[in-house]
Amino acid sequence: MYDNFASRLQGYIVQQVSGESFGSYVQKHLFKPLGMTSSSFSVTKDLARRLVPSYDAEGNAIPVYGFSPSEWPEGSMLSTASDMALFMKAFLNEGRAADGSVILSPESVKAMSTYQMAIHPDLPDTTYGFESPVIPSTTNGEDVISKGGDILGYSSLLWILPDRKTGVFVSYNANQDLRNDLFTAFMNHYYASGKSSYDPLGFKVQSAEHLAKFEGLYSDLRIKLLTKVEVAGDGTLMVSDTLSRHQLKQIDELLFVDDEGNPLAFKTDAEGRIIYMKYSNLFSYAGKISEDLAEFPDVSADHPYASYILSLKSLGYLTEDLSEPFQPTQTVIRGAFIHAFNAIWSIPESSNPSLFKDIENSPYRKDIQAAVEAGMLNGTGSGLFEPDRPILREEAAAIVYRLLTVTGIRVPDSTAVLAPGTSKWAADAVSSAVSWKLHGPEVTESNGMFDYGSQRALNKQELAALLFTMLLPK
Repeated sequence: MYDNFASRLQGYIVQQVSGESFGSYVQKHLFKPLGMTSSSFSVTKDLARRLVPSYDAEGNAIPVYGFSPSEWPEGSMLSTASDMALFMKAFLNEGRAADGSVILSPESVKAMSTYQMAIHPDLPDTTYGFESPVIPSTTNGEDVISKGGDILGYSSLLWILPDRKTGVFVSYNANQDLRNDLFTAFMNHYYASGKSSYDPLGFKVQSAEHLAKFEGLYSDLRIKLLTKVEVAGDGTLMVSDTLSRHQLKQIDELLFVDDEGNPLAFKTDAEGRIIYMKYSNLFSYAGKISEDLAEFPDVSADHPYASYILSLKSLGYLTEDLSEPFQPTQTVIRGAFIHAFNAIWSIPESSNPSLFKDIENSPYRKDIQAAVEAGMLNGTGSGLFEPDRPILREEAAAIVYRLLTVTGIRVPDSTAVLAPGTSKWAADAVSSAVSWKLHGPEVTESNGMFDYGSQRALNKQELAALLFTMLLPK
């Protein structure tokens, strides 16, 4: 698995051991000996002048910016294709530069070329410094190590085939997946004769009953993503998250492949219980959520909202102390709702001036301003937000609807017929929330109409139901 903090920690260790800054150490021991004159971990005036403009998703130019702190061992390196070619040549020459000087020992090169972790032999994780290929299904049986990177407005990818003495580096001025397409095209053009690592090779698939051990919810360890695994038949799983749904065929005891050739692997503990999976996010594992969840004094396993509240707590989304009452029926104020909502979707606080006049003294001011900048809030009129007023259920539904539809996570579905009581402006949002099943048992149906309780104040248990169901796969 890859982790930004681990790389930053390694940079800190280099500083402490060497007695000089990380950037200075790399400049002295790597860049200078290799002749990498256009590479640096900080934005120098010369590099800033030569830097190609970058663009956001709408095609707007992004101003040149710096980093804080100024050097990020995990990702602030600026370079050119010519400089990276010098590094790749040395790496493929057992760590020796063109003049014969040793930059990396042969032992280090070997360790960096050999996978040290793998969830499955056919789906490796990391070497010392490199990661698995961006598209494992298109390596065509070749041994490939790679390292990709992204900062705002720039994306890059380096991949090396050690056995072929071949390396490729690409960098471009937008955040897109062009590198994945290029990697696939390169491998299919130059190494098309290789065999896929994901052929069944006569593996006898297991029964649906045997595959039941894989079923459950899995939470990504690096990003906020829940994946649901269900048995779809003998040797077949159905795997879904908020963005996609795929059927996968078993090709090994703990290895499956989807209809696009992408692999999924599981990992067991010492007792054979399934604990991790790796699929849509190749840079992290997803941990299987335990069915035996810790309880609050007032929220036991048989509580009608236990599955929502205790699951959110196990995922780290709730900060309440398990030794203290959760108070599930406590009313939620508007500011607290925005705070909880932003935490779920990793929307960072904003220090920009407040749009609303009445939030300056609110502990949720930065959360509210961030939600404004994300396009989720309109306020209550006259420049006010009313952060301390209880949030109505229809107001909460409108905020959720706005984010999920604008981002494309959900498609509007206002087919649910509502009982009287919902404001006209909120009708589409509330109907869609019912159609998407973003609620708990408080929503009832009678004679084909759903009573959402739109004019009631939202309470904590209902908030937990809304947030958890929002995370669930479609």
